[in-house]
Amino acid sequence: MSYNTFSLDLIIHLNNPEYAKYRTMITKNDIIPEEVTELLSCIEEYCSFAGTDRVTDWLEFSNWYNAVRNTKLNILIAAMSSRLAMHVPKSTGDSILQAFIDKSYCEKISVEADKVYTGPAIKYHPGKADRLQALVDEYRAMSVKTSREVQLQESSNVLEALKSIKRSGLSWPLASLNNIIGPISKELLIVGSRPDGGKTTFLAHTAQHMAQQLKDNKVVLWFNNEEDIVRIKNRVVQSTLGATEADVDADPVTANSHYESIIDNRIVFVEDSTSISKIERTIAKYNPGLIVIDQLYKVRGNFGQTEMEAERFRQLCEWARNLGKHVAPVIVSNQLDSSAEGEKCPPMNCLYGSKTGAQGEADCIIMIGREYHNPDKRYIYTPKNKLTGRVQMAETLLDKERARFEDL
Repeated sequence: MSYNTFSLDLIIHLNNPEYAKYRTMITKNDIIPEEVTELLSCIEEYCSFAGTDRVTDWLEFSNWYNAVRNTKLNILIAAMSSRLAMHVPKSTGDSILQAFIDKSYCEKISVEADKVYTGPAIKYHPGKADRLQALVDEYRAMSVKTSREVQLQESSNVLEALKSIKRSGLSWPLASLNNIIGPISKELLIVGSRPDGGKTTFLAHTAQHMAQQLKDNKVVLWFNNEEDIVRIKNRVVQSTLGATEADVDADPVTANSHYESIIDNRIVFVEDSTSISKIERTIAKYNPGLIVIDQLYKVRGNFGQTEMEAERFRQLCEWARNLGKHVAPVIVSNQLDSSAEGEKCPPMNCLYGSKTGAQGEADCIIMIGREYHNPDKRYIYTPKNKLTGRVQMAETLLDKERARFEDL
């Protein structure tokens, strides 16, 4: 059997780790032979077995395949090797992948749309409408039409084209987070740690750093539900100046004057922010460029009748996510339960008062882990990261004296 160059180039294209998530969307049809879809599945299995993100040696892949499967794909693998030996193939193009994605999601969205209004009385089902919206959001996330820059890129190297896209937004004070998460502009981020794990210091360091990037009279709105507000302000002053508490206490007038010259009233602290109505009134009063909610779990609002705390927290996260989409990026903190104690990389299910709903609302989850034998070391881990897709861990040092984190 012979294979057209389209099929071969499609395999080469999807062997690129940047496009790995699309492999399962390619299904057998009049254009794509069954062997091609099976080979894509085998690439996934091989990468998992070999601990790699792509096939770099097709002869090695062929030997592995012969050892674990039958030989019906050998002709296709041989054709792949010949194709690669002829030239470095150009990308089959984002438009090819987009056609498969469009077809797959059109069918799914059509089915869900029919469910939104059902019955002889044409009853509206809001829960099913949420599922429809989730599918639309999923389609946008899977779409390769991510940027006009990619569509116009004349390069054969798709990876380099993707790297050329630069997101804009507020940068982090840590180089590791700028690499793992990148800038933020319209997202909901949840920061979790155990008590005394460094959440407030992390928020203080982040808030003062991002406040200095704000323009057009925008401010950081810090909604406080944790420590005393005076204590919080002092931590932000320390973080901004890189000063210890003793340094500030020695000359508080000079310290605060220096702080104001840097921050210029761009951080507004709001005490006892335990109601949605108070938070929304404050947002309407100011022009926020960043919203910080310390201990989101303590915020109350009218979410209808629910006795399940996990559902209440999910609805809180949904509300915060809408703020992030339509007002400014939102960073919230939450406690981790006792199962996260002593863990370097706590999983998402450690978020106190949550099951899976809250995690689903977040664009990025930042876990601050620690070990007993390293009291000042912190491990910043992103178990969920829709911004860059990087699920990574960074080793940092918690400088409690100066309310800052440092990369190690």
